[in-house]
Amino acid sequence: MVRRHELTDSQWEKIQGALPGKAGNPGRTAADNRLFVNAVLFVLKTGIPWSDLPARYGKPNTVWKRFDRWCAAGVLERLATLLGDPDLEEVHLDSTSVKAHQVASTGRRRPGEKRRVRRETLSRSEWRLTAGQRGDAPQVLPLLEPFERGTVGCVTADASYDSDAIREHVRRMKARTCIRPNPTRKRTRRYDRKQYRERNVIECFFGRIKRCRRVATRYEKKAVTAPRLANEP
Repeated sequence: MVRRHELTDSQWEKIQGALPGKAGNPGRTAADNRLFVNAVLFVLKTGIPWSDLPARYGKPNTVWKRFDRWCAAGVLERLATLLGDPDLEEVHLDSTSVKAHQVASTGRRRPGEKRRVRRETLSRSEWRLTAGQRGDAPQVLPLLEPFERGTVGCVTADASYDSDAIREHVRRMKARTCIRPNPTRKRTRRYDRKQYRERNVIECFFGRIKRCRRVATRYEKKAVTAPRLANEP
């Protein structure tokens, strides 16, 4: 029986071969990989503290330490490669703010630093985690740089991304822009309104992943352990 918030058999079959600890790997064989992944998903979905993890998943501290190791090793990020090559005909840019809970604060804050994080996403696959006071547009170029020239069809974004630097970079990528003009501009540019309506895809995406309470609110102290399994297989 598959419990709520846990992987189905078909979902598990898709990812089990990419996880460490399987037969043939050096070191100890992890017979409980599925149980561990289900424990992480349970925490992400419900938002409970690690110490309140149900006993069926094992000792909370042991589960958290393993989660911390996997995050540091990039194990969970590598699962994204199982999705295959993304379709880059349409690339959508957007951001969302995530309130950081007081338990996520540690150490001394820098002057002007806010307890809020902003997540930028590109085409459902690329993320950039920043402080809440950072603007949207400056985060885009590092997200677009890995894409080779001619591989992207169209970049769609709202008015907060209407900057000359972004438009010029997209032009050098040999891609089209569909960016709603910023009302502060003296000279506005035309844009494809029909294409722009496709942005609902990324807006719905943010709405879906923030059903996970540990994505909607940040409890982790370190950015490396920010939720990595928000997108279920």
